[in-house]
Amino acid sequence: MKWIFAFNEDSPNFANYINQLKVALVSITEKHGLTPILLYDGKRSESIAHLEALGAEVIYLRSTFKDDIVRETKDSEIPSAAAIGCGAFLRCEIPRLSTELGWQDEHVLYTDCDIMFMPSFRADDLPLPDRFISVAPEGHIDDPDNFNSGVMVMHLPSLREIDEDFRKAVKADLPQSTKADWDQFTYKKYFASTKNYLDPIYNWKPYWGENRNAKIIHFHGPKPWIRLEISNGWAPQIMRDLATGTFFELCEKWDTLLDEANRKLDTVKRKAENSD
Repeated sequence: MKWIFAFNEDSPNFANYINQLKVALVSITEKHGLTPILLYDGKRSESIAHLEALGAEVIYLRSTFKDDIVRETKDSEIPSAAAIGCGAFLRCEIPRLSTELGWQDEHVLYTDCDIMFMPSFRADDLPLPDRFISVAPEGHIDDPDNFNSGVMVMHLPSLREIDEDFRKAVKADLPQSTKADWDQFTYKKYFASTKNYLDPIYNWKPYWGENRNAKIIHFHGPKPWIRLEISNGWAPQIMRDLATGTFFELCEKWDTLLDEANRKLDTVKRKAENSD
């Protein structure tokens, strides 16, 4: 199964998100049954070459909403609002892109960048929707209707059918969505009555506590790289409030995977140097 994630070169915390992507990539094995594909708005660089060395296919892509996003966020109080939005909205391109590239897949898995796969994950075990998207809860595990688009199992044929209408909705919502939760704002509205429910184990948040059956960990809210700020009380209150449950334990797992990724990259570099 294709696993698709998206990133924008102008995103704030670029280096930290590259590390997050290294962890996500190195957390998968052949047993997971995933083919990683990065949708990237930017130029090829050493950082992107590192992601390729860890197995990612990179598709260079500009959001078709980019000009509109830049215009809507020019007076935003959110730092780097345009950069954040232009990365987030890249996932809206997946149905059209799949047609352009001739993908025959009926389903793909989309995730945000701030995830890691657990050893027990298997793509073959994912429940596959007959229409549109399958999604899990946002912040409250007992409120599945308020869903999070950070992990979606996407049914491409049906999404292609409504792609033009969905794009119109995305564009119409931009004055609101760029002040709220980006394209997720439209996903929630548009698929409110047609979404499929995904087991939360596929979008497990550390602040929900321990779950040994979790398949995908989503660092929703606080990221591993702000642990020091959280511990010292420097981070925003909302981040400190969400750094609960198994957050710090999972951060240690994240550290281990990042070390593994960097060791693999060092090996690749040495082989390249020895071959010159």
